[in-house]
Amino acid sequence: MRRIDIIVLILVVLLGGATYALYGMWQKEKELRKETETLYKSQDEIKTTYYQNKFGQEVAKREAIELSNATLRRNFESKELEWLKQFKSVDNKISRLEAGIQSQATVIKTLTAKLEDFDTVIIRGKDTIRLNGKSFVYQDKYTTAKGIISGDSIIQKIEMQVPLDIAIYHKKKWLFGRKKYFTEATSKNPDAKIEITSTLIKKRK
Repeated sequence: MRRIDIIVLILVVLLGGATYALYGMWQKEKELRKETETLYKSQDEIKTTYYQNKFGQEVAKREAIELSNATLRRNFESKELEWLKQFKSVDNKISRLEAGIQSQATVIKTLTAKLEDFDTVIIRGKDTIRLNGKSFVYQDKYTTAKGIISGDSIIQKIEMQVPLDIAIYHKKKWLFGRKKYFTEATSKNPDAKIEITSTLIKKRK
């Protein structure tokens, strides 16, 4: 084979390798953009559905978002992911993250509220009922309570929102060590006390 043929062959191989590498980078960037778009759009587009399990309890269900480590690193400073910074082990190294969950529960709160006198009339069909008693309203960032006290009866509605942020991550003692999995949970509601009862991780073969 002539020298010129060898040079041409080498150039063709190099050009082919460079083209393949560039195509791979383009594909990777395309996937990252798609994942990022999913992250930003999914908050409104993915809806939570509800059903009752066999124990009669309401279960909330929502599709999970899959993101690569590259997408997580690229968007870690965004408002969609900034809540993960609450967890020290994840904030230090995002690649440790196995799953992140944001949810909200509604619970009942015992409280003391100021009572105010009221005198009102309720018209129910042809009957007119005069109701005398006291009413109260309590509200803060996470709790709303409204009610009336009339005679020896009290009617009240109390709602407390408890937003929950949960991170599941792994740690290794050394580079080739066995992974150990941990769960951390926190809430922005200062009245909430969180207890993690158990975390199950499916073993990977």
